[in-house]
Amino acid sequence: MTSRSAIFPVPPALTLAGLCFLILALCLPAQALARSDRYRVELLLFQRTTQGPVQENISHASSDWLPAYGVPLWVDSDWQGNVQDAPEEALGSDRAGVTQRPEIRRLGTDNLRLSPVRDSLRRSGNYEVLSFTAWEDDFPHDYKTAPLAVDLITRFDGERAIRGYIEIERRRFLHVNVQLFDLRPAEKIVSLDGHEPQSTRTEGDNALVVEPMEQLEEAAPAWQTTTWLREMRRMRSEEVHYLDSPSIGVLVYFHPLPKE
Repeated sequence: MTSRSAIFPVPPALTLAGLCFLILALCLPAQALARSDRYRVELLLFQRTTQGPVQENISHASSDWLPAYGVPLWVDSDWQGNVQDAPEEALGSDRAGVTQRPEIRRLGTDNLRLSPVRDSLRRSGNYEVLSFTAWEDDFPHDYKTAPLAVDLITRFDGERAIRGYIEIERRRFLHVNVQLFDLRPAEKIVSLDGHEPQSTRTEGDNALVVEPMEQLEEAAPAWQTTTWLREMRRMRSEEVHYLDSPSIGVLVYFHPLPKE
């Protein structure tokens, strides 16, 4: 009986070499992708439209909603922070990554991972997409972005403001730190039980404290935090991550890219 090896002879040396070459050829794209530190970042900010402004039980009394330095992400105000203004302690240490200024070259948002999610939110009638931004960037280990500033107020005609920032950090995994505050003028706040805040009275005669009209006209709008979205989350690439609060939410997606 004729053996199969006699019909299809394959030199032993070429068999091993060819097999190794084939395995190497198949693995190279995956290895190149695994070694790449480049990602496409997709960030989507939306709000609920099915309820009026609500106020959580928040003890946060600070008005420092905006970062003192950073890079504008979603800004329609006159905020002008600069990463060069960062204090020395923000520029990295043995524990934290070095702060970098990402170059956000905005991509088209028609054919991205979050594009169908955006369209679904719009069609639902229960949500409004406020901003959707995507860009590509390198995120090597121990990398941390400067704060990506958010200051949306003009679009709300002074009736509301969303302020804060987002940070992206690369450790073993990607980490995203979202610090956003949903603000309303103090006189328009409605508490969670549906009642307006009670007026302040003096201790002596229970009279209402009324500011002089001149002071009210000259004073800047008094903003008050109604809800906030404050969360640090570890994120895997190629997974959609959802961070939410009673009034606003953020969707995050990272897509790994091969080396150029």
